[in-house]
Amino acid sequence: MPYTQHRYGAKVLAIRDGMVGIYGVPKTPSWTTLNATSDVGATSVTVNGAVNWAVGDRIVIASSSFYGTETDEAVIAAVSGPNAGGNTGMWMW
Repeated sequence: MPYTQHRYGAKVLAIRDGMVGIYGVPKTPSWTTLNATSDVGATSVTVNGAVNWAVGDRIVIASSSFYGTETDEAVIAAVSGPNAGGNTGMWMW
């Protein structure tokens, strides 16, 4: 089958003659930065600012390196904060 150029381009969620329903609680912020370096094997992190992330949410912790493959995925097991400095602590498993 020959390649056919699509009307909508790449990296697009496009629906034609249909409807999409997206459900869930908006996560704010959708990303943030760590308050301190996370060591290998760490089970907790502190992020900058307040977040509305909940126990059971899945997060990805990205490396500050150039390589996109250097990431770690975790499930939030507990959340505390924000503290007086406005930072939120999280425990992961």
